[in-house]
Amino acid sequence: MKRLNTVRIKDVTMPDFSITADGQGLTQGLIMCYLKCRREFMLRLNEWGKESKKITFANGSITHDSLDMIYTHYKSTGKPPSLLSIKAFINGYDTANPSWLGAGHKEEIPKIKAVAYVVVTEYMRYYRKDFETMEIIGAENVFDVIWKGYRLRGKKDLRFRIAGKKWLIETKTMARIDESEIEDKISFDFQSQFYTHAEEVEYKETVCGVIYNVVRNPGHKVGKDETLKAFTGRLRKAVRKDPAHFFKRWSIPYTDADKKEFKKELLYKLDEIKMLLQGKIHVYRNEKNCVTRFQCSFLRACASGKLVGYTKTNKLFCELEPVCLDDKIKTLKHPVKITWKTDNPLFKLTGGKHGKSCEIKYRIAGRKPKEKS
Repeated sequence: MKRLNTVRIKDVTMPDFSITADGQGLTQGLIMCYLKCRREFMLRLNEWGKESKKITFANGSITHDSLDMIYTHYKSTGKPPSLLSIKAFINGYDTANPSWLGAGHKEEIPKIKAVAYVVVTEYMRYYRKDFETMEIIGAENVFDVIWKGYRLRGKKDLRFRIAGKKWLIETKTMARIDESEIEDKISFDFQSQFYTHAEEVEYKETVCGVIYNVVRNPGHKVGKDETLKAFTGRLRKAVRKDPAHFFKRWSIPYTDADKKEFKKELLYKLDEIKMLLQGKIHVYRNEKNCVTRFQCSFLRACASGKLVGYTKTNKLFCELEPVCLDDKIKTLKHPVKITWKTDNPLFKLTGGKHGKSCEIKYRIAGRKPKEKS
């Protein structure tokens, strides 16, 4: 029988954590978490999180990562991946990401994969000019910069030039799109400005702004007697009939005045977080943000005072760290089925104990790929 976790929230303390140049640093997500609620920030620094993931986030992550793969492939090879490669990537997604979806939602995986395949391939069809007009200079680039003595970290979806001018693309998946709300919010969107600032710090080059790239998660349901094949066909017809309903973009140019104001306020926030970590200001919960459009993942914990249903396994910055291929395969119950394909890479898994680079492609195969120095 699984033993329930009975750790009390009041017994959780701030870990040894530093955001300065020689410390662990901060991502935009952690900064926003601090602004939302200091207690949630403390719990996340202690790597607490829910045992199971919501289907909403599972839909978003597979779609987002598939689009990242497409642009990464284009950057590496000069052409988009084949439909077969996209399908292979999506089919292997749950094997490659064991914590992607909670055990209670395994029956939803075929439908989620089918929806992702339709959405991603229709996205490529709708935005096919991306692969003709954009000079892509980077996809899925991890950054780690020092600014004003603070370490800023993250990963940018896409970096490109149009007519010689540099822009970034930030992709979001949403079930509900309120266009008037988004148009007001994105003019000072924190994540977009954070990535723009980090790009300018790292490359000492002006960034014109960000393309806010929104993909709608379809709300379509499988009919009572409908097969998965019939459902995906119906969904594809709906997306193709009105693609502008599912795919939207906003261009956000940033002026020098915009950037100056952002940097001033960012420094205020970083200084305040540093004070919290040093114990100079207190941790407390922000009741205003317990239930907004989305429910706080720690709502049940705050209500009960205990972290029942939570695990201390949500490692910080894991999406920014290199992965050792051998170590990744050993952690899986069923080894990832992949084959070595140097001329058509979809991923680069680097680091680990070998310190070497590997390029892999999801395919139907039975053995582990060889390493490439």
